[in-house]
Amino acid sequence: MRCSVVPASGGFTVSATVSLGAVDDPRRSLRIGESLATSSGRSPVSVSFGWAATKPRYIEMAPGPGRCALSYETPAQGSAPGRLWAQLACGAMDGCALRAQIRLENCAQE
Repeated sequence: MRCSVVPASGGFTVSATVSLGAVDDPRRSLRIGESLATSSGRSPVSVSFGWAATKPRYIEMAPGPGRCALSYETPAQGSAPGRLWAQLACGAMDGCALRAQIRLENCAQE
């Protein structure tokens, strides 16, 4: 895992790559592009993920209406320097919707 959660005006700049296996293997990874996580509402984010169940698949989605966003849906979720606990939700991508709880810890802070 590689990640950074850095204080920025009004929130935190977040980027991360989480992989099952080799760090740069797109077939088994979730990547969150640099985005601004704020304490209120939903923060648009670019996301790409891949999996290799029967045949390798890879999907990329840029931020935009009805696409992917980070949000805080429980009192335990939030961000601090080097840490992000949030909900990730993406609309339909290639026939699949994505909803996941993200917990990034011990990330770069600057």
